[in-house]
Amino acid sequence: MAAKQYPLAPSTWGTGVEVPVDHVSQAALFTDFAGRRGTTYVDVVLEANPLNRSWRVRRRGLGDLPGPVLGEVAPEWRAHFAEVERVHSSFLQPATVAEVKLNPESGRFNVHVVLPEPQLAVPRNNAPEDAAVLRVGDMLVVDTSVGEFGAAELEARSPGQWFVGLVPMDGAALVTLDGRVLGAVAGEDGEAALAWLGGFAQGGLWARAVLLDGMAALDAAPPDEGTDTVPALAEAPQRRPEPWQLIEFPGGGWAVTVQRDFATDPQDEVKPKHTARYVSLGGGARPEELGAPTEMFGRIGAEQDRPERPTTTPVVAQHADESFLTEVEKVQLRRRNRGRKRGGRHRR
Repeated sequence: MAAKQYPLAPSTWGTGVEVPVDHVSQAALFTDFAGRRGTTYVDVVLEANPLNRSWRVRRRGLGDLPGPVLGEVAPEWRAHFAEVERVHSSFLQPATVAEVKLNPESGRFNVHVVLPEPQLAVPRNNAPEDAAVLRVGDMLVVDTSVGEFGAAELEARSPGQWFVGLVPMDGAALVTLDGRVLGAVAGEDGEAALAWLGGFAQGGLWARAVLLDGMAALDAAPPDEGTDTVPALAEAPQRRPEPWQLIEFPGGGWAVTVQRDFATDPQDEVKPKHTARYVSLGGGARPEELGAPTEMFGRIGAEQDRPERPTTTPVVAQHADESFLTEVEKVQLRRRNRGRKRGGRHRR
């Protein structure tokens, strides 16, 4: 049984990143695309390859049957789209499109996976699992002046892709985000969006919204082009906060604070030697991080406990002032202890 798939937006308002596919299976492509001219777009899924951290590009099959493998995306490109790892962590397979084009010079097919920009690749929230999500298409500008979000809140959510709900109210198509009104679809697009809501229940139609620099716009196509059911992601987005902060004082002054890791370079940090004198205003001991990297070998000039000499054995104590006996001396010593005379056992 094939794994559950998570449909990604292949582009943002028709613009996407073309990721090259390596080790293309030419036999699988010639079977279906031989004789075609121009570019052909096919639906693909990105399977995580745990051996080399790459993506295995597989064509979407019919039903539960998987399609053929078209090629592989290099680990460097996969690392470039870090947000897609949230999909893999939720035990889902990212689904997008790939463009297939025959190179007339080499006679081989070139394949590129199409994805949005890395910061807009994966929505930062979830849509209801029973909601119908419009597929990507044209830009529909959202008038945020009639919404409940301030400029600071919109800026904090930028850049990002968000699932938003479409609700009809007072002859306008309102856009809701996390239970609050983001704004209304402006201009003639609002009339088109209001017509789309006629065939869906209240709160049943959703779309993708893109927030950039505090401005919002939908990326949606008419419902007659199809809708998707998007499963929820179990892992929350991992966004690093801004390394700086602006503080405004009541008197009109302001201050900017920056984290130390972003304000200094590691090679510019002062690292004193272990022989340097450490001064503590609080009377504390020398921190371990200021010690020398060879602290385990001891410091030069520091007092160290000298090892005690081993006690001498009786045999060694008997010959403490003499050298060890040779074999001849040992024989002479044994004879002397026996009380025998020199000359051996022979008698004259």
